[in-house]
Amino acid sequence: MKNLARAEFPHSLIHRRDVSHNFWREYGLRLFNARYVWGILASLGVFFLLVALTNVNRPWSFESSILLYLHAYATSSLDRLAVLISASVAVASVAILVYLIYRRSWRVTAFLLASTAGVEVITRIAKVFFHHSRPQLWDVISHQTSFAFPSGHATQSMALVLALIVIFYSRPHRLVQILAGALFIIVVAFSRMYLGLHFPTDILAGWALAMAWVCMLALIFKKAEPALGMGRAI
Repeated sequence: MKNLARAEFPHSLIHRRDVSHNFWREYGLRLFNARYVWGILASLGVFFLLVALTNVNRPWSFESSILLYLHAYATSSLDRLAVLISASVAVASVAILVYLIYRRSWRVTAFLLASTAGVEVITRIAKVFFHHSRPQLWDVISHQTSFAFPSGHATQSMALVLALIVIFYSRPHRLVQILAGALFIIVVAFSRMYLGLHFPTDILAGWALAMAWVCMLALIFKKAEPALGMGRAI
């Protein structure tokens, strides 16, 4: 077929077509890489800005006001719901990993595991390094012994959702998946603030850290195998 094409079309035309194809392929790869590079730089910029702000003053007055506003609507039912939502992050991560292992999607599993477990390690180190205590505005129902900055639940939920978006980006109904993931991230964040365990800056720092980490991993993994047989992943 290729020889027939060369017989029917001038060599220069085929050559130009090949050059054009290679150009757009290279251009697409550059855009792919640039998207994640800018994601890393922007996220790290936000993270270190928050580090600077929390070192200058912690908490900012508006942060305490937000937490106290949420606490004003506290009920025993909402308390239980907030604890359940917080626990759902780890449950969702484990469930998805088990499913991916069952499907033998090893490269995708490795990417998701690196995203969630890797960011957990980084978060624990950051908590100890920055040494920011948790809010003490009321007697909380869910006591935590670790430090607050950045929020581990915010970091984990963002890393999980971003990793899944990268993996299933080529699937249909992408916008619906992104909106559902964003809703999950926001609900988890509000549950942590409602419980009085984190200031808003803890949440924002966790989101920024997770985005930088997942973008970096996406650059490393790049062209992974098709995600669960549903299109190209990473």
